[in-house]
Amino acid sequence: MGATLREIDLKLARADAHLDELWGVVNPWRSSEPYEVAEGIEGKDSEYVYRLQFSQPLDESVPAIVGDFLHNVRLRSTT
Repeated sequence: MGATLREIDLKLARADAHLDELWGVVNPWRSSEPYEVAEGIEGKDSEYVYRLQFSQPLDESVPAIVGDFLHNVRLRSTT
């Protein structure tokens, strides 16, 4: 049996709260410019390469927040 509209609304509201929490963690990290970009030509094929060097790790809660968000927005089959 499928979820009721009320249950769907509750799940989506909770997903929205997780998304707000995620931005609350990620935006300050991004604002601190926690990485440097290195670029150049490398290899025998002279490929142009970009590399990111992180000086500050992303908060360890991010994977859990993303998982909770995805759990709340997932679609389940009713069959």
